[in-house]
Amino acid sequence: MKPVLFLLVTLLLAQASISSALAQDDPPELKSFRIEFQAKLAKLNQTLKDLDEKYQGYLEKQKSSYQQKGMLKAMLAVDEELNHFEDPPSEKAAISLSTFPELKRLQQIYREQRETQKAAIAAPRLT
Repeated sequence: MKPVLFLLVTLLLAQASISSALAQDDPPELKSFRIEFQAKLAKLNQTLKDLDEKYQGYLEKQKSSYQQKGMLKAMLAVDEELNHFEDPPSEKAAISLSTFPELKRLQQIYREQRETQKAAIAAPRLT
């Protein structure tokens, strides 16, 4: 078992050193483009993160509003949406819209905005 583990560690270290050497041999222009691309990608992804944070804030406000009105079922529906919000995006799409009008409106706005922003992010990548 030890020789296999030693071989695996050796191969991983060799791969890491080769990858590092290849990255160091990149022309300066490629390094510059890579840094610029990563910065732009981070900026584009930040818009999605900002939207997510804003949506969570609106959900918390709606939950508080339902709580003040004594609407327990609606408040629990918002809790469920907040819990599903932690799911991966592919699973979010499968979640149906709420029957509570205010929550349903928030869900629709969020989903439309998210799709719009995702399309805006994808468009520059194609050109």
